[in-house]
Amino acid sequence: MTMLPLLSLLGGTRALPRRLLPRASPRVLQAWSSTCSLDAGTEAQGVRGKGSLQDFHDKLATGPSLQHFLRGAAPVPKTLSLPSEVEEAPAPSHSFSTLPEKPRKVYLETYGCQMNVNDTEIAWSILHKSGYLRTHKLEEADVALLVTCAIRETAEQTVWNRLEKLKSMKFKRRQKQRTLRIGILGCMAERLKEKLLDQEKMVDIVAGPDAYRDLPRLLAVAETGQQAANVLLSLDETYADVLPVQTDATATSAYVSIMRGCDNMCSYCIVPFTRGRERSRSVSSILQEVQMLSDQGVKEVTLLGQNVNSYRDTSEAHF
Repeated sequence: MTMLPLLSLLGGTRALPRRLLPRASPRVLQAWSSTCSLDAGTEAQGVRGKGSLQDFHDKLATGPSLQHFLRGAAPVPKTLSLPSEVEEAPAPSHSFSTLPEKPRKVYLETYGCQMNVNDTEIAWSILHKSGYLRTHKLEEADVALLVTCAIRETAEQTVWNRLEKLKSMKFKRRQKQRTLRIGILGCMAERLKEKLLDQEKMVDIVAGPDAYRDLPRLLAVAETGQQAANVLLSLDETYADVLPVQTDATATSAYVSIMRGCDNMCSYCIVPFTRGRERSRSVSSILQEVQMLSDQGVKEVTLLGQNVNSYRDTSEAHF
């Protein structure tokens, strides 16, 4: 079949070769000519008819503008009115300091020197403000915290033996679908943090002597089934604004910590590595604590510190 030029096809029946004309009937040729012809009348109707390019331009000129779409995409106002029968739910709180609805009971054991006794009172004061309850019976406790010593090997061995018993108790409680969180505080936590968490995996939380303020958060993390630790040593933490709670309300003597840490760096002593550098409390905070103890009936106060001879008040208070 011979290929015809494009202009010949668009030219209607007048461009057809004469040898093809006799093969088509006049009625077919007339229909084909009315469909493909581009004379003046047909062209005007095709250009301006429905769906034509001119029709599109007309709709574009009279249709919505860009400003119409921008107004439709305007941000929703911040204040939305809710139906009267629908109450807005309060936003959930994700603070680590929040406790479950049922108050948790904490059991505290102290090993070592008088500084650890004072640390126990500081830790209990912080937990008490966070909603914990104190119990002196381990069977009732939800949390067992051991304030430990690392000066002598026998002191550490005593804690290891105690951890074995606590681990067995924790396993028995797990069978009864009850939990027992175990925590190591103090010098032993600072010295053996990796062994306690990674190797032995006996404890849920580890807190050094300068991390007692973080105990509520650490315990909240432990409630999710994870281990938590904070063994950072501080250059200024003295717990001066934390008033210790006496473990024995009937006692007539008490310990007051006036400084923490040591700078002597003796070759045989581990205190600078477990308690940190020396820092002293202000005289005003010491007097406030002593006055509180006096009001509670305490008759004798012993001032404590790793090196009390190095006490130095560097605050701006003058007396």
